[in-house]
Amino acid sequence: MASEFEEAAEATQVLISDKIPEGGSGEESHWVNRVALSTMIMALFSAVGSLLAGVTANDILVDRTMEILEVSRLESDRVSIELLESKHQILTAMDQSVDPSEIEKIQRYKATIEELKAEVEVEESKAQMAILEHELFAIGVTLLSVAITLGGISLIGHRKGIWKIGLLVGVIGACIVGVAAFKMI
Repeated sequence: MASEFEEAAEATQVLISDKIPEGGSGEESHWVNRVALSTMIMALFSAVGSLLAGVTANDILVDRTMEILEVSRLESDRVSIELLESKHQILTAMDQSVDPSEIEKIQRYKATIEELKAEVEVEESKAQMAILEHELFAIGVTLLSVAITLGGISLIGHRKGIWKIGLLVGVIGACIVGVAAFKMI
């Protein structure tokens, strides 16, 4: 994902440097310089957003792995309780005594299950937050990429209106990346 954005940024930089007039000093030269500067700033935000999107993807993976491990332990404890309770029912039906230590084990398993349920809920909420952050970064980076492309199109077509639209899209994208980064902190 990051390499795609790096390639797009490099292609845009080459396009812009090809369009900058040699030693120009007119209004056109100033406009090209403003487009170049704004596009490079958007490329910077896009690169940071891509990096943070990768970080959130890793967070999601770790959170989900922890959640799976805790659910596995939870289910293991539930099976242990079921086995012990079934054993007790069989022993009671056969008029045999139940080992008191097994009753204590069942109580410990039940307490552990309650703790694990709480941990699973925490891991689930952490994973959901990381997914939200990741989606925000992805949307922001996509908008920044669109804005960078619009900057290049405006240079080729000599259309200042397209550049202004690109600036608006870029500001929105940068704001979304900023919000996602703030949520991440």
